[in-house]
Amino acid sequence: MEYAAGRLLWATSVERRRGELGVVAEGALGRLAHWRAPRQPASSAGVATIGATARSIASASGMRLVLGSTSAAVTTLTPGFVVRTGESGAAALTRLLARVPDQLTGHGLTVILEERDPDEAATYAYGTTHPVHSLSLRDAEGAPAWARVLGSGAVGEAVAGSGGHPVLGGGIAVVVDPAITDAGIADARAEATLRRAALLEERGTLEATPHPGHEVGDVIAITDATLGLDAEPFRVTSVALDYTCQPRGKYVMRLGLGNR
Repeated sequence: MEYAAGRLLWATSVERRRGELGVVAEGALGRLAHWRAPRQPASSAGVATIGATARSIASASGMRLVLGSTSAAVTTLTPGFVVRTGESGAAALTRLLARVPDQLTGHGLTVILEERDPDEAATYAYGTTHPVHSLSLRDAEGAPAWARVLGSGAVGEAVAGSGGHPVLGGGIAVVVDPAITDAGIADARAEATLRRAALLEERGTLEATPHPGHEVGDVIAITDATLGLDAEPFRVTSVALDYTCQPRGKYVMRLGLGNR
């Protein structure tokens, strides 16, 4: 039996068709989505950091959460937080982590919380030695360009294009959080709101011969003379493999593309 560390998945369904076998599997993040809180645990403001609270939620759902290279807010902010009865682990973590720019990734039984570097270098290139079968892209214009945070006696704001963020669309994001009482924390929350929106925006899809090492969150460089791309960086938002034996053999990989 072979075992690949970090590639542990749970098969959720198997579909057999003529010449094809369809297997749907999920990782640690998918397991978090299935767990439901049997009670309503709560922590008061000033007691636990965001990182510690995230660990508790993951642990309750049977997963282990570790902190990677996180933002300072993950280890310094101590907001009050309540996990609602019946709420999934994924939903609770989504609410908690809305305060920071960090994202979760799953590796086997472990969930990793880390901040995505907007200047991270690409680890692989397409369109040069690795040919691209097809590529579809759209302009980055769906995420908000301005964010304002309204706290209790504190207001913060951020504009796309500052702090290393790309200039995106003209939308406005307004966050109301009475727990914020400091202007510096309000500004940081506004920056985090823009960064999270930029990372969640889908920019397109690339189809190519499979690369076995790609994971969600990787940064790749794409070169395409037709689209005017010269080692343009994108962050991988999804990885899908399509393998078919009949009636004609096919093995392709589709990568979802997002902002770096």
